[in-house]
Amino acid sequence: PPPLAQAPVITTHPVGTTVNYLGTLTLSVAASDALNSPLTYQWTKDGAPIAGATSSSYTRTAMRNSNNDAGSYAVVVSNGTHSVTSNPAVVT
Repeated sequence: PPPLAQAPVITTHPVGTTVNYLGTLTLSVAASDALNSPLTYQWTKDGAPIAGATSSSYTRTAMRNSNNDAGSYAVVVSNGTHSVTSNPAVVT
């Protein structure tokens, strides 16, 4: 029988940080999959998906308080069968 699919494993979680006004935020994640399935990524902010943020890293430039850019960022990593969510990275 084929091996049972397993959830990806996050090997490096994104790390929270403080970003200065108009600074650049860069978060990244590292993940692996036992069956070498292609991994997909979806970054979220405060639980809501970020449009277009679908790679293993996320960069946002010109961070502003008025845009409510501070918050809790995480990434959902999926192998097509199972998903796992990273630890939250709190950005201030």
